Formats: sequence, structure tokens, C-alpha cells
Amino acid sequence: MDDAAAHAENEYTATTMSFRRTPSRALRAARLGLGLLVAASCMFAVDAAAQTLPVLSIDSPSVNEGDSGSTNLNFTVTLSAASTSQVTVAYADAGTGTATSGTDYTALTAGTLTIAAGSTTGTITVSVTGDTTHESHETVEVTLSNPTNATISATAGTGTGTIRDDENPTLSVDS
Repeated sequence: MDDAAAHAENEYTATTMSFRRTPSRALRAARLGLGLLVAASCMFAVDAAAQTLPVLSIDSPSVNEGDSGSTNLNFTVTLSAASTSQVTVAYADAGTGTATSGTDYTALTAGTLTIAAGSTTGTITVSVTGDTTHESHETVEVTLSNPTNATISATAGTGTGTIRDDENPTLSVDS
């Protein structure tokens, strides 16, 4: 190895050692900037994961209508996971069920359901009107819309409640 090559190698080694022991202000600033960039990237990754919203779904309950008075048909709205924030969702009678609003059940006024932070369920109640008329089972459909701090399931955003007729038909035989 000639002197020039050895000298260049020594300078590089000495510079490298000096670099590690006493970094310049610019280098310290660059390291700090890189550290902040890495920290910001990690925070962004954590924030992005935290932005995954829970999914709302509504069940499809059933109830016997009864002969008089009213019976509650309770739709349970469920979050796929508890939220750290309050969740709200609008609901309304879809108007597509077979039951008649005002006759078979008290008209459902559109409203907003609130699920408290940390909770995973809420209830929407439809008041079913009892009667003694023999008829087929009937349905009421409730739809969810406009959620905050959650999304609505693509397959379970409408609940179909069944009002089961509980009258037994009578059969009479004439002789």
C-alpha cells in the first residue's frame, strides 16, 4: 500500500471516529430531525390504526302481538367494538314491512340513537298493538343511517322485526 492510500484511509478512519465522538451542530440537528420524523411516523401509524371505526348492526327481533294493549318489539343495535367516543346513529321506519303503521304498531318517529363511549349496544323500541284478529305474521323494518364515530354494516343496516300473530284460528263444523 502506498503512502497516499494509507493516508487517505487514515483520514477516513479519523474522520469517522471524530464524527461519532463529536458530531457537528448540523449533524445533531439532522439526527434530531430524523428522530422527530421517525416519532411522527410512528404517531401517524398509531393514529391511523386508532381511526378504524367500529361497525354498527341492527338485529331482527320478534314478539307475540298479544290480544290487547301494547308489547315492545326491541331492536338491538350493536357495535363491533366499544368506542372511546360517543356513537350516534339515525334510525327510521323503512316503511317496507308488511305491518301497518298506526294499526299494527305505533308509528315509529325517526330519531337518533346514542351509544355511550365504552358501551356496545343500544335499543330502538317499536310499540306493537295487540288485537284478537287472526292474521299472518307481519314485519316492521328499521333502517340505520348517518352514523358518527362508527360505520354501518353493509349487510346488517336494516333490522326486520316480526310481529307474531298469536290468535288460533277457530274451525267450526256445521252439521
